[in-house]
Amino acid sequence: MILNDEQLRQKAHELALTHDPYISSWPSKGLWRDLNQDVKSLRGFLQMLQDSSVSCSQPAEEWLLDNADFIEEQVLVVKQQLNRAFVNTLEPG
Repeated sequence: MILNDEQLRQKAHELALTHDPYISSWPSKGLWRDLNQDVKSLRGFLQMLQDSSVSCSQPAEEWLLDNADFIEEQVLVVKQQLNRAFVNTLEPG
């Protein structure tokens, strides 16, 4: 579902009202696990798009195919630059 500008503003407002900036704990292991799972899901979706005999139905799908290598590079940069010690400092006290 693609949201229009007003729907995006409303959703952002709802999230801002319910967001708790003082989450008790989010271990760095969870951060890396979530990142790895997201990358795995993205790779699976990319593979499905590449294997599909049907052309992309959304401009975003074509953009994703065109920029997949760049996204992979950025994941590597994040993993290299954010070492575990630094990520641990991001966790709330």
